[in-house]
Amino acid sequence: MVLGIVGTTVLGVVLTAHTGDLRWLFAGLPATLVLFLAARLGPTGYRLAGDGVCVERKAGPRANRESVVWLATDSGWIGLSPDRPDEFVDRLRRRLESCRVLGREAAEGRLS
Repeated sequence: MVLGIVGTTVLGVVLTAHTGDLRWLFAGLPATLVLFLAARLGPTGYRLAGDGVCVERKAGPRANRESVVWLATDSGWIGLSPDRPDEFVDRLRRRLESCRVLGREAAEGRLS
């Protein structure tokens, strides 16, 4: 596809130089538009679900913006949209608390 776009664009430039007609510069435009449309409809990712592989599409429904979980990191904010946000936050808090306890024990020399 890209070769077709580049080829028709180069052909358009050559024909414009040869004939002097600027309309030849638009020879690659239809293929370019098709490429942009195909990229818009292409998959953004795949996830494994209980019933098989689900394809995430760009043109399909977006993330559930009401259930976004925001995490503050050292390099900025990260927004996640898990299927069950409350359960995700609870599990994350428990995990972070267990890491804090392990860190305190290691600092006090009680970690074995």
